[in-house]
Amino acid sequence: MSSLADRPLFDIGLQLERTALSWRRTSLSLTVMSLIAARLATAEVNALTLVFAFLGVAIAAALFIGSHQRYRRNHRRLVEAQGRVAALGGAALLAITAAFVLVLALGGLAFVFLRASSS
Repeated sequence: MSSLADRPLFDIGLQLERTALSWRRTSLSLTVMSLIAARLATAEVNALTLVFAFLGVAIAAALFIGSHQRYRRNHRRLVEAQGRVAALGGAALLAITAAFVLVLALGGLAFVFLRASSS
């Protein structure tokens, strides 16, 4: 069996490749955002901040790995079916990202309100 790198690209427009690259940028952004938030809030908040930072990095790594696996799976399906695949799925990555960003936003709001009430 040939490796994925030996197979030709499925489409001229490279939609799968562009999607994979955008998920990589998203996971990198989540990693950087988590580390910056931890750096800024460490002086003000307790160890819970570090827990959220490590959780953010872990979720970003899971998104990176999941998006790579999704790309490989969908590419294989498209090449083997020669484009006759109806639905490729993959909403789980989007749901995980949205949930994580929502939790971080709520945590940020809580941080702002707690800091304002203590001043």
